[in-house]
Amino acid sequence: MSQPMPCGCCEGITAQPPAAITNRPGLSMISYRSGTWAQFKSIMLGTLSTTPVLAGLRTRGDDDFTIALLDSWAVVCDILTFYQERIANESYLRTATELVSVGELAKLIGYKLRPGLAASAALSFTLDTPPAAPAAPGLALSLATYSPPVPPAASSPPTGSPSSIGLTTGLQAQTVPDPGAQPATFETIAPITARAEWNAITPRMTMPAAATAANAEANVRLAGLVGTVKVGDSLLVTAGGSQALQRVASVGPDASTQTTLVRFASAADQQAAAEPAAPGVAAAGAALDDVFVWASVKGFAWPDQGQLVAFATAQGWSIDELEDGINALRGSFAPGSSPSVSVYAMGIDAALFGHNAVDWNTIPHHLQAASSTGIGHLVLLATTAAAGSFSGYPDWNSYTLADVTNATLPAVDLDNVYPVVTGDQVVLQDGGALWSTTVSAARELTRNGYLMSAKLTSITLKDSPPQPDQFHLRTTQVLVQTAQLPTADVLIDDCIVGGSLTLDGAYLSLAVGQLVALTGVRADKTGDTASEVTSIASLSLVDGYTKVTFNPELTGRYVRSTVTIDANVAPATHGQTTTEILGSGNASQSFQRFPLKQQPLTYVSAATPSGSTSTLTVRVNGVKWTEVDWLYGSGPGDQVYTVLSGIDGKTYVQFGDGVTGARPGSGANNIQATYRYGIGSAGLARAGQISTLLSRPLGLKAVTNPLASSGAYDPETIDQARPNAPVSVTTIDRIVSLEDVGNFAAASAGIAKAAASWIWDGSRYVACVTVAGVGGAAVVLGTAQYTSLLQAMVNAGDGTLPLTLCSYVSVTFTVAATITPDPALVPGDVLAAVKSALAAAFGFAARSFGQPVFASEVISTMQNVPGVVALTLDDFNYSGAASAGPLNGLPAAAPTLGANGLIGAQLLTLEPGLLTRVVLAS
Repeated sequence: MSQPMPCGCCEGITAQPPAAITNRPGLSMISYRSGTWAQFKSIMLGTLSTTPVLAGLRTRGDDDFTIALLDSWAVVCDILTFYQERIANESYLRTATELVSVGELAKLIGYKLRPGLAASAALSFTLDTPPAAPAAPGLALSLATYSPPVPPAASSPPTGSPSSIGLTTGLQAQTVPDPGAQPATFETIAPITARAEWNAITPRMTMPAAATAANAEANVRLAGLVGTVKVGDSLLVTAGGSQALQRVASVGPDASTQTTLVRFASAADQQAAAEPAAPGVAAAGAALDDVFVWASVKGFAWPDQGQLVAFATAQGWSIDELEDGINALRGSFAPGSSPSVSVYAMGIDAALFGHNAVDWNTIPHHLQAASSTGIGHLVLLATTAAAGSFSGYPDWNSYTLADVTNATLPAVDLDNVYPVVTGDQVVLQDGGALWSTTVSAARELTRNGYLMSAKLTSITLKDSPPQPDQFHLRTTQVLVQTAQLPTADVLIDDCIVGGSLTLDGAYLSLAVGQLVALTGVRADKTGDTASEVTSIASLSLVDGYTKVTFNPELTGRYVRSTVTIDANVAPATHGQTTTEILGSGNASQSFQRFPLKQQPLTYVSAATPSGSTSTLTVRVNGVKWTEVDWLYGSGPGDQVYTVLSGIDGKTYVQFGDGVTGARPGSGANNIQATYRYGIGSAGLARAGQISTLLSRPLGLKAVTNPLASSGAYDPETIDQARPNAPVSVTTIDRIVSLEDVGNFAAASAGIAKAAASWIWDGSRYVACVTVAGVGGAAVVLGTAQYTSLLQAMVNAGDGTLPLTLCSYVSVTFTVAATITPDPALVPGDVLAAVKSALAAAFGFAARSFGQPVFASEVISTMQNVPGVVALTLDDFNYSGAASAGPLNGLPAAAPTLGANGLIGAQLLTLEPGLLTRVVLAS
């Protein structure tokens, strides 16, 4: 009888080998554990049956001391392998989950985690307006049209706030915090000179009317709110030797400008005079008076205003006095000149005496015979009666001034008595014939003629009409001036846009490179008030008015009458300065380090490969030492230090060991640090939120930020460091190829996305890099971040690769869909999951520049959400576009050449505000 095969059921648990470790490529986490608690316990229990000493142990109960001991060791092995796996994951850039691990790995390739960036802002300061000063004694200003200000009664200089003050670097201003938030302190980073007259400069609003024949028929603007001019009135407009008799079609008082716009039937707009083109030239030895202003400034153009300032300085003149003298003559006319356009109200509308005489043919014959002799001697003008008799019957209907006017004494008799005085303008009009002159004399008399008698006004004209036969007895209209209406300059009502602007006067103290803030109502966005901060590229002085050229140009269109320019603007960054004693140097210690007491250390934008630089200054025994990225490579005598971020979150200053960098000398409290603290998103401030002055020099009244702060960047996160660290190796802080351009920009602090491409800029192909800030923030032209990054790129190149930098263009799309959820699930949870999936798949972080979006992507994203049974895509289009039903795809544009230069690539993302259009099926 054969023996049965053993089944092994009574042999207990056999020993098992450790778990096999396999990892395929591309995982975000690697497996590195040889086993878990259960596996280790099972292995040890299986080993009991093969160990001779313990072979007799038959129990496997957990309450046995031996089994409990094995269980404890299984727990130990489980814990050890868990941490071993975590350590293994932290050893690779892709799988590390601790920021310290990523930082230590990055150090191996010479990359430091970006510390973040402080927000930058432009601070606009307002000065107290000082009391009026006495008129400058060096200026004659003797023109009758100028009324100098009345000086104060006291002869001493005015007291109070100064008209200009120097604002030094480090002037502090603070935000008004939101509820639950802390205020952020900003400090100016450049000194400026602020002046009270720069608080709110306005643009030039008027210009003299052009004195041309064509413009004489244009509409006119009268000074003041004129109530005496009515529709239908006749106005005589003279300009440049030409004349026009206009009939008033409408009258429009303008209270805002205290003028009255009179429109004529011609409906033409009055044109402004052209700016003077004659260059201004100043002769040495000239006196600072109104004669100099008329000879060299008014009516002349200085293409470079600085040349006039330099001349005045060389003459020893006060620039302020010269500026005041120029501005005092605004609206004045040069000696011997008159306004280019004159307007006269022709309030007297008369006819010639005899215009209403009876027709001779209607007079009875016996009366004709009785009075033929007298009638034959009738003339139109009593003072110019001609002797003799007429042959036949007199034809009064055909009489003209040529028949009745004595050339040596031109005069006309009006049909009634009118208040005419010497010097009045008089116009004769008959059909299309028009002639005007002035009254040299006027008198009242009684006149007999044309079988009638009347008391009338007879006026003697200064000149004789060149063609008197054009003016007939019965149809000639005589208009006489009753008042001269003061004219106003032509109102400049075009929008302010582009790169230049003429100010409302001379501002000789403005300087090229100075920051200015322009605020006004946007013409292209009705009702929106906006601001722009730009710098002065050039200054010219035209006809006594300063003309400013901006760099960069204005991006918006502004209503001129609402615009003000503040030239008391200083750049500022987030952070507060502090000075502290770090400690005592000890020359016997290697790599001595000291923590900064205030956190976090402020870093600001700079033209460096990292895109930032610290605000830290360290002195040892009063000597300034130099900060370096790494002590490696430094010599034993190099007075350098490096800044490290500790695991405890503190910032440390570390010195060398005497081999790689010098050791600080021994001394008591001989190491001092000056730095600023504050960084990142804590410095984000809305426009106008920075309004609290912490430093208030005499005369400084208020502060604000016309634009929201920008460029803030929190310390680099793991997700940002993973792609940035390897990119730094591909460029090695230099730019050679097109790929280097994009990689260099992507590794700069505060840049979340960057892509480079060849673009034709109108004259050549350039390497255009499109960038986006963290969280989708725009990298705006003219900001510190933009300027620093572009300069760093230029510095990293060899000058042969043309570079340009563009901020991306944000474009959004909307989705409308109807979702049918799984009836076993909560519908609201399914809908929320769909919206979350859409936001993640089509948000800023998930999309690339120029990447299109297809309807299939949208459908797939929603359909793959657990719980979605079916869906209908109702609409899919660009935001703001008319609904046209679902489209197949929405393209995003690559960088292009626009009308005003290169335009960055588009980034097409889902508009989050309209996710409510994704609804559940009813």
